Amino acid sequence: MEIKINKAILHILDNNSAYPVFSQSELELNEATEDFMAKHIQKIICDDYMKEAQFNENSPFLPLLDNLKADKDFQKASTEIAKRLHDIMRSNINIPNADLLAALVQIENEEHLALIKFNYKEGFTHYVNYNEQGTDNQIIVHKVLFASENQKNDEGAVINLKDLTLRLVEKSYEINGEKTYYFSKMFLGCSANPSQKESLKIVNKAASELGRKYFDDSFHTASELKSALYDSIESCREIDIESVADRVFDHQPEIKEEYLAEIKKAGLPPKIQISSQKPEKQFARQKIKTDNGIELSIPMELYRDKSAIEFITNTDGTTSLVIKNVSRFISK
Repeated sequence: MEIKINKAILHILDNNSAYPVFSQSELELNEATEDFMAKHIQKIICDDYMKEAQFNENSPFLPLLDNLKADKDFQKASTEIAKRLHDIMRSNINIPNADLLAALVQIENEEHLALIKFNYKEGFTHYVNYNEQGTDNQIIVHKVLFASENQKNDEGAVINLKDLTLRLVEKSYEINGEKTYYFSKMFLGCSANPSQKESLKIVNKAASELGRKYFDDSFHTASELKSALYDSIESCREIDIESVADRVFDHQPEIKEEYLAEIKKAGLPPKIQISSQKPEKQFARQKIKTDNGIELSIPMELYRDKSAIEFITNTDGTTSLVIKNVSRFISK
């Protein structure tokens, strides 16, 4: 993914200070800072918890974008955006203090506005106290640390300035006694679809509940679901809900329809696009835990191979698992 940083500015939104510090000038760009910003933008776009969203018709954020495009004054427009976020933070003490990075970027030749909220984190560092005896080195807690290039941020958005589509990551905080996704609902004023991770949880939960409801057993339903998801992602990098339901609830049309209704009720589309780098990895192994404490992790290709693994239903209602053709066991 090609990401080019055109302009960037950093605003300090720390409620522990008397006032926020809105920068009067843009960041000086160099190879290191551009690479740092580009990697964080890419992490937002490729995160399993990334949500695709659309601005609400009456979103108070839209006039700010209009100002950004009309004035061509990036410092002024970004300050208005930062002020809006700070007003929300100041009224809700559970929202963490942060620095807000705003950047105009080219992503695959289209202009975007990237907003990354670097929530303050605590970390330990050294402090050198100079006195008459010399130096006195101490360990102190440093409270303003950016996520490194290898870490992801809890909150951020990438907005396509042409079609106004959004991709965002966010975290819920307690506001007026309830957990709320303030970043999308209050700050951006947009409606977000479930993330890839959330979608998979919904798909899995609905199948497991129907497995218990109709078969008194969620294990085989969950196993078949995982296998179907793995095949769907591997072949076309998307989850076709209808196709998955056909496999999991084969010859059971009434249960299939109930499953599809639950998925639709949860707000998922018929096809879920997969954006992460190697999504099939999380479905590449079947993990089994028995009621007597045995845990197994079996590669999917072996799990579906009866010459390697076989489940046998015993006459007393119990199940035996036979692992075949093993040359040797390796202790880990």
